[in-house]
Amino acid sequence: MITEEWPTMARGEVAHAGTLIIQKLWDAASQNLALNPVEQVSLEQTMSEIGNITVHRRIRELQSQNNLHPVLWVVLIAGGGITIMSSCLFGSEYPALHMLQVVTLALLLSLTLVAIADINHPFRGMVRVMPTGFENAKRVMEKFQGGQAGH
Repeated sequence: MITEEWPTMARGEVAHAGTLIIQKLWDAASQNLALNPVEQVSLEQTMSEIGNITVHRRIRELQSQNNLHPVLWVVLIAGGGITIMSSCLFGSEYPALHMLQVVTLALLLSLTLVAIADINHPFRGMVRVMPTGFENAKRVMEKFQGGQAGH
């Protein structure tokens, strides 16, 4: 996830290595074994967690490929332009102050559109989702495996 899938999602693509791993997890959990009731409950919980992993991975994949609809961009840009033009109708006793107000509003709207464009791609850009949770989980698992090796 950290080394292959996250960089692939940052490019707006879908990596398939995770699909193979999830399929192996499903195959391992779906084996027909004679289980006692305690093992059956454990297996059901395991399958539930694998299902959660699968659902969240699909959501990440969809979010990495989705974009705001072009109609929404037209509305945002046209709305910004109309807002700036309407601000020109409200005068001020001091032309320099009026110009400062219009320029400040235009700058604010422009920065808002840039922020929306950046947030539109959640796995790339300045504001992006980082794989911190996966990195923490990896550290915990490595620490657990290291601790178990000494026993």
